[in-house]
Amino acid sequence: MKLPEQLWLEDYGLVGDLRSAALIGADGSVSWLCLPNLDSPSVFGALLDAEAGFWRIRPAESETSGKQRYWQGSNVLDTTFDLPSGQVTLTDFMPLGAGTLQSDLKAVRLIRRVQVTGAACDMVADFAPRPQYGKAARFNAENGLVSVQHGQQMWFLWSSQPHEVSKEKHAAQVHFTLQPDQTAWFALIEQPLSLEPEVLKELLDDTHRTWANWLAAGQSRRTLGDHPHRDLEIRSALVLKLLSSPGGAIAAAPTTSLPEVLGGSRNWDYRYCWLRDSTFTAQALHHLGHREEAADLLKWFGKASRRSKPRNLKIAYTIAGEAVPAERALKWLGYKGSRPVHIGNGARNQKQLDVYGEVMAAYFDSVRYGKMELDDQVWQEISGLAGAVCDLWKRPDKGIWEARQPGQQHTYSKLMCWVALDRAVKLGEQNGRKVPGKWKKERDAVREMILDRGFNPDLNSFTQTFGGTTLDATSLMIPLMGFLPPDDVRVLGTLKAVQEHLADGALVRRYNGGDGMEGQEGYFILCSFWLISAEALCGQVKLAQQHFDEMLGHCSPLGLLAEEITPDGEHLLGNFPQAYSHVGLINALAYLQQAQGRFEQDDQPLLSGTEVTE
Repeated sequence: MKLPEQLWLEDYGLVGDLRSAALIGADGSVSWLCLPNLDSPSVFGALLDAEAGFWRIRPAESETSGKQRYWQGSNVLDTTFDLPSGQVTLTDFMPLGAGTLQSDLKAVRLIRRVQVTGAACDMVADFAPRPQYGKAARFNAENGLVSVQHGQQMWFLWSSQPHEVSKEKHAAQVHFTLQPDQTAWFALIEQPLSLEPEVLKELLDDTHRTWANWLAAGQSRRTLGDHPHRDLEIRSALVLKLLSSPGGAIAAAPTTSLPEVLGGSRNWDYRYCWLRDSTFTAQALHHLGHREEAADLLKWFGKASRRSKPRNLKIAYTIAGEAVPAERALKWLGYKGSRPVHIGNGARNQKQLDVYGEVMAAYFDSVRYGKMELDDQVWQEISGLAGAVCDLWKRPDKGIWEARQPGQQHTYSKLMCWVALDRAVKLGEQNGRKVPGKWKKERDAVREMILDRGFNPDLNSFTQTFGGTTLDATSLMIPLMGFLPPDDVRVLGTLKAVQEHLADGALVRRYNGGDGMEGQEGYFILCSFWLISAEALCGQVKLAQQHFDEMLGHCSPLGLLAEEITPDGEHLLGNFPQAYSHVGLINALAYLQQAQGRFEQDDQPLLSGTEVTE
């Protein structure tokens, strides 16, 4: 059995069921899937190492990759192989909406359909799961099912085609011939079930309908019509929803340890709910009309955060709202030789003060747009966060980039502390609540210190840290958060400094100083979209459009984005797909449309930087 090659990230598509998600390669391989949940150990891990498990279905006569496309307005994925005699189309999806059928069908986790047009085609399916990040599993075949067991965990493979099991290779392989009028079905299930193709077809239709209905519900709440980049905006929304859970948590990405530097050790586990990433994700979905996600996230956050005092707010939680596991290294795995792979995250206990501002901005939007009532419990949560900021904002922290070195006075962290207090004051005043005078006093003190110590006159720019000389792309958020107006000379100076010293056209690095870690990282996609947003807001609309068009060339053929772009600008890099990158795209497009006058009067972007507090 030949192992699949490790593809570049732009050659994968993502499917999911809001509990977990799978990456499907253009070669027909399931190369990443963790079960039962997104942050569980992988069952298929070939994304990180070819020996770590895969499930490939392909034409026997060809090993070339196919072309992938999503069904319109859906997370159902087709991979089509062009052959001299016709075409083979592989359809992958993880079922949604099983509640309309018998409840045990929720155990069906991944379904693969194979269809042929033209002449008959010989096919081969290789099923080689390796649970627990690459461990061998025990195989058995009985009653038409192949069972896979590792420890106490067990999965089953059902197929409309008979299987030949090779226990020596710890894999199942199927050779079959498919006629143009035939359909082959495969399903990965968590308990032994007797399935019928008609039931799987119903699950496919139900899943596609569920995605389409979710998308349509958001579109119906917007007055803005179609625009040239609507399909890309829709794909970003569907990616963000894939990373959401029914409980309200939103993961930063579905993968772990896709590297920031090829061959390096900057490999981190992003399968958790970072408060920063998730609140911005909810905000972007809010703008697109999917406003329940923001309220659900805050309800989830309220439950998760009650385990600790507001001053001890965690930067991230598991999808279940528990503490992120301690970081450990899996030295036998690594994407394209980038070792080690990490599971858990060593930044879990870092103090990052900016999260207070991002969470408060989410409360502000949800109350402002009627998706959350400012009742006594919500006001108590807001008051606790604001009080914590009053006590903590002067302290050093690790900052948004999670530097693994001593804390510093990060300008962006102070900016978001100001946002936290500013939005808390506004929420109270606009809803008849008594606002402590200390909140206003500390808000003004934060503002004064940022202006006094965060701006470097010699560089004519805000800097990464107070009194520092390192430029940081987070300074672009100053006008976007409403801290200063976009025509302020300090804002314009900062924008120019980023353009000249951090950017190569649309591609932007996070900062130009050291971070205490080895290796040169690539261009950070979110920072590119911050640049575009700031350019649009500051009146450089033509340049913003030019840079946006340039960034479109770095999207995958399916419209997906990773965390970074390689230093040569050729490939996607980092965990994939990355929620923050798609958030950046949605928001940058909103600022562009606003600058170009494309918004109706009552449909302004739902972004927190629309008002400036002097």
